[in-house]
This record gives sequence, C-alpha cells and structure tokens, in this order.
Amino acid sequence: MTTIEAALICALKKCTSKNGVIGLKVADLLEKHRLGGGREIELAKKLERLGKRAARDKKYTLAQQFFDGAAKWFKRGNDKEKTAEMVSVAAETFVKEAKARLSSADPSNMVAARFFEQAILKLRQIPKAQRPALKVDQRIAKLHTKMTIANVKSLEEMELISSGPIDISEIVKDSVSRVEGKTAVEAFTEFANIDPGANKNELRKHSEQMLREGIVASLFGATHMSRDGRVIGKRPPIDRDTIPDATLWAEMVKEYGVRVDLVVKGCIWPALGVLQLEHRLSEDDFVALAESSLAVPPGRAKFFGKALFAGYDNDFVSSLHLLVPQIENLVRFHLKNIGAKTTNIDMNGIENENGLSTLADLPEMENIFGEDLSFEIKAIFCSSSGPNLRNEVAHGLVEWDNCFSPYSVYAWWLGFRIIFNTYLSFKRRYEAAKKSDKQEGEEVQGPASDQ
Repeated sequence: MTTIEAALICALKKCTSKNGVIGLKVADLLEKHRLGGGREIELAKKLERLGKRAARDKKYTLAQQFFDGAAKWFKRGNDKEKTAEMVSVAAETFVKEAKARLSSADPSNMVAARFFEQAILKLRQIPKAQRPALKVDQRIAKLHTKMTIANVKSLEEMELISSGPIDISEIVKDSVSRVEGKTAVEAFTEFANIDPGANKNELRKHSEQMLREGIVASLFGATHMSRDGRVIGKRPPIDRDTIPDATLWAEMVKEYGVRVDLVVKGCIWPALGVLQLEHRLSEDDFVALAESSLAVPPGRAKFFGKALFAGYDNDFVSSLHLLVPQIENLVRFHLKNIGAKTTNIDMNGIENENGLSTLADLPEMENIFGEDLSFEIKAIFCSSSGPNLRNEVAHGLVEWDNCFSPYSVYAWWLGFRIIFNTYLSFKRRYEAAKKSDKQEGEEVQGPASDQ
C-alpha cells in the first residue's frame, strides 16, 4: 500500500458526521483511482455508519450520498446483498425528505411527489435477485400510491400566471362577416378556411426564439402533468446554444396550443353560430359530404358524417369519440396507399397495426399531408406535450368537460376542413373537366354543321 493510499484511508476512517463531506470526497478519490483494494468492506461499512448518522440528524441529502458511496464499495467487495441494502436505504432518504416537506410549515405536495419519484427510481436499480429479501416491489407499489396522491394534490398548489386580456372583437367580427348571408356552399367553404392552419416553420422559429431568450427556461426545468396528476413529460434546464429536439417540440406544441385557443374563440365558435342559425343541415348532408371526399377511406363515410354532424350540432362528446379513431384510420389508409409500412411484427410473429403516434412519425406523412398538416395531426392527437387526444379517447381518460375544450373543437374543425376541402377540390376539378369536355364537343360539332 502506498503512503498516499494509506493516508487517504486513514482520513476516511477518522471522518465524523461533522466533517462527513470530506469523507465523501476522499471515498470518491479512492474509488476513482481504484485504491483501497482488500479493504472494500471496511470502507463501505464506514460510509454506511456516516450515512446513518446523517439520516438521524435529518441531513437527508448527505445521508443519501453516503449510502450511495457505501453501495459502490460493497459492490467492489462483491457483497451483493449489502449493495442492494444500501441502495434501498438511500431510496428511503428520499422518502424521509418527502415526508419532511409534507409536514413542514410550508408544505409542498409538488416537491414531495418528486422525492417519492426519486425513491422509486432508486429502488428500481436493485437487481431482481435481491428484491424479494428487501420487499422492493411491494415498497415501490406503496411509494407509487403516495406519489400519485401527492401529484393530484400538487395540482391544487399551482397558480395561474396570466397576461392582460386580449381584444379579439375584430377577429370575431371578421369571422362572422365571412360566413354571414351566404349560400350553404359559400358559407361552409369560408368556414373550412376560416383559418389557414398552423405554419410549422413559423412555430419553430418563434419557439426557438422564446427558448433562447427566456430566462426562466435556462434556469429551471419543466414538468408536464396530466389532469389526474400523472407526470407525462419533463425537460431539463435549457442550454441556449444547443436546444434538444424534444424540448423544441414541446415548446412548439405549447405555442400551437395558444394559437388553437385563439382560433377557436375568435373564429370557429362565432362562425359556427352563424352557420347553425342560417343553414340547418342534417346528418345525411354530412354523410353525403364524406362520401364525396377523396380523403375518406372506403366504408368510413357514415362514421365521418356522424362525427361532423355531431360537432355541427354542438355534441362534441359524440363527435370526439367518433372522429379520433377515424382520423387514425384515415392516416393509416393513405400511408398504406403509397406503400408505407404501418405494421409491426412481435416476437411471436404476429403482425399488429401501429397506432397514430407511430404513424405520425413516419417520413411518408409529409408526402401525403404536407409539413403543416402533419404537424397539426401529431400535435393535437399524439403529443404528450399537448392534448394527446388519441391516447385520451382510446384509454377512456378524456373527461366530459374536456370534450368541449378548444382542442376538441379545433380537432372537429380540422377534420371538417380536411374532408370539405378535398371534396371541394374534387368538385372543382370535375366541373373544370366537364366544362372542357363540353367545349371540345362544340369545337367538333362546328365544322360538321358547315358541311
């Protein structure tokens, strides 16, 4: 043993709870240079004792670091049981931290939930062979329940940060004037194009600017939570020089959500009110529209017709639950038509259809639907950073009131826009071809009359 190695081991052995941080640094130095061979268990037990003292003093972060250090040294000493035990007690320091935050003068369920989460993640590091003796799986289940309760309660702790009101009266006035006093075809043509839709490139540029210039985003991470308190997305603090694609996507979806809210309240709702007053269409009219639209897959016109009529009739509960799976079918149908692979084969050789989230990531999406519409389909139906309507509807997670949210209304309008505009495009091409055939017929008949 070298003099330096002996001095380091001696320094670690002399450490107490008062100067325990030095002990951590010494242990890390020994670990880094692979020193202390033959004395691994001795050093591990020293770190374990320091961890227990720190835990008794309620220095939970320090205790967790000691237990993590002890686990490393027990692992070097090939003691699998003690290694697992140290990981387990390290996890319990997070639990104690969570309970301390819940019982403090200024309790925070949000912070407690994160500590419970860290405890669960720590316990999952324990190999399966060592889990039964420590009852790890049962402990994870209990902590998951505690985390869920804390997450749900944390929603009540959140405060709304809002800006001043935005005057959309001119937008509303313009939207009403575009559909008011027109024939049904004219009015619904205007309605289908009451907004040009999202521009993906503009959203990307604006989102990049917001992320690079925002101070809060560079200092703090973000956690996205569902209505029932589940954590459905996270991002770390942002390095302004290198913004990860996932972070940029989440920001784009957030900006898109602001836009959707404005379009629904300023354009879609006011214009729809006029259409309902001036044009009383039936479900059969919408089914006929779907039957004449090249976007609608064979045999799906009645589904789309009922979904579109339901929204037109303000029944967005029925509309959403009918429309979402049919949008997925529409996307799959057109991807298959150009030869895209829309299935996967599992380990048993069973071929299964991929869901919309997977389909939306296929490169062929933009070939069919274009860059902007592909973005909208993914953002509104598939993204956990957004409403994730496909997942919410498919798993029965959507609540009644959310069926009338701006996202749900916009999804209905987006479906109408796709179907109506493809119908209109086909109708115009058909009329143009018919007119051309008629002109050609007149040109042929002219000379015959002269004979």
